[in-house]
Amino acid sequence: MKNAFLKLHLAPVRHIFLALPFFAALLLTACTERTPAQQYTAKLNVVEMFVSKGQRFSCSTDFPQAECVRELSAIRDVLSLYHAEELGPWHWILVVADDWKPLLRTLGGHSTSPAMTSYIDRETLLEGSFFVPSAARAFELQREFHLPLEELLTRTLTHELGHAFCGDPDEIRTEQAAAQIRRGLYPACGLEAMRGGKKPVRADIAK
Repeated sequence: MKNAFLKLHLAPVRHIFLALPFFAALLLTACTERTPAQQYTAKLNVVEMFVSKGQRFSCSTDFPQAECVRELSAIRDVLSLYHAEELGPWHWILVVADDWKPLLRTLGGHSTSPAMTSYIDRETLLEGSFFVPSAARAFELQREFHLPLEELLTRTLTHELGHAFCGDPDEIRTEQAAAQIRRGLYPACGLEAMRGGKKPVRADIAK
């Protein structure tokens, strides 16, 4: 395990992106034409639990270790079904549920969102409520996303993979890419597009 301290400089806008490496100060900027008048700062302490296929998996420090490893392992297993390793180096960070909404508020994120991705920093933050949420949070997530909780993790991870493969903050285009990923395709904006392809290409990705 590796301990690290993340200092997040945040811009209060809808789409935010981390902009410096792990173990260093992380600068968040906005995908918007407006320049934010004020920046905010948040701090997150994380522990790196393991590395799999070149990608790092961490939890915020308040996570019980056994629970952290168990839930990160489940996340890794879902990601492997969709060949997340094709992204190359990436950092998946699970944030303890009690810290998630305060972090979202500081980041200017949507209050019900269970994840956010910085394709600049190659990092995804995930809420720790996927596995054993409080009754209130479970109700909120099901009301917002109209999915059983057992399906929400896969839907969320494939959506974040859409952001990661495409480097696109637009939520509609990202969900279109995520739907392609769930159907066993590389998204048209993703790896095959960068290699010169113009259409989604069938790949050995689990449905």
